[in-house]
Amino acid sequence: MTTEGDRADHDFLIKYAGMTAAELSDEALREGDAELVQSRAAAHLQAVADSWDASQVAVFLNLEHDAVRRAATEGALYSFASVSGDNIWFPSWQFTASGLLPGLQEIVRALPRSYHPVSVHDLMTEPDEALDGLSPVQWLTDDHALAAVMEIVEGRSRE
Repeated sequence: MTTEGDRADHDFLIKYAGMTAAELSDEALREGDAELVQSRAAAHLQAVADSWDASQVAVFLNLEHDAVRRAATEGALYSFASVSGDNIWFPSWQFTASGLLPGLQEIVRALPRSYHPVSVHDLMTEPDEALDGLSPVQWLTDDHALAAVMEIVEGRSRE
């Protein structure tokens, strides 16, 4: 059943967003929903592929498995749960050849928990003009000031 509000939204999208009635049909919207679900699943799989599990982190940092989980809970490491909630994943961008990315704890604590892991990955690994074209990971690995990265992270947190 279409409500008056739905009809107004429909008309607005056709008039101002350049959409067509066909693009707003029930079938097209169902297909769009399916594509969105597939896109989200692919993004999550990519996030997992670019991550380590708790056992790998424990070996790398020479920590007990429980200490790794505790570090994630306390915000000393960035992690996200698997879709099923059975596993915790740790994106590899936070690890350097010598250990942890400098300033990691401050960054993790400033990130909104609602951020999708792919958004966090992009934030940390994509070049940023405010960092002379370096990514935050590159910037910090090269021993530049954490404050510049924190401005970017906090700016995104307010979005």
